[in-house]
Amino acid sequence: MACSFRSCSVGSGSPVSTWPEISGSTFSGNQGGNGGAMFTNGPLTVTGSTFTDNSAQLFGGAIYNTGVVTVSGSTFSDNAASTAGGLTGGGAIYAQNSSVTVSGSTFAGN
Repeated sequence: MACSFRSCSVGSGSPVSTWPEISGSTFSGNQGGNGGAMFTNGPLTVTGSTFTDNSAQLFGGAIYNTGVVTVSGSTFSDNAASTAGGLTGGGAIYAQNSSVTVSGSTFAGN
C-alpha cells in the first residue's frame, strides 16, 4: 500500500514506529527524536519510496533501525540528524548494531 506522511512531528520517538515493509510511499518534512520519518525495531524493507526533508533530533534523519535494513529503488534527499554536543549520526539512515543493504537508490544532501 502506498502512503504519504508529511509534516508529522513527534517529541521523542518518530512519526512511524513499527512497520516492517514500506513500498511506494513518501515521507516528507517529518520530525522525530530518533528517526525523523521512522524508528523501527527488527527487519525493515523499503522499496520504491521517497524520504525528503525529514529530521531527527538525535540519530537517523529519515530512518533509525535496530534490525536489518534493505532498501531498493528509493530516494533519500535533504534528510538531517543532529545531536547536542556535536555528535551526529545517519543523515539518511542510522542502523544501530545492524546491517544495511542498498540497491538502485539515490542519496543526495543528507
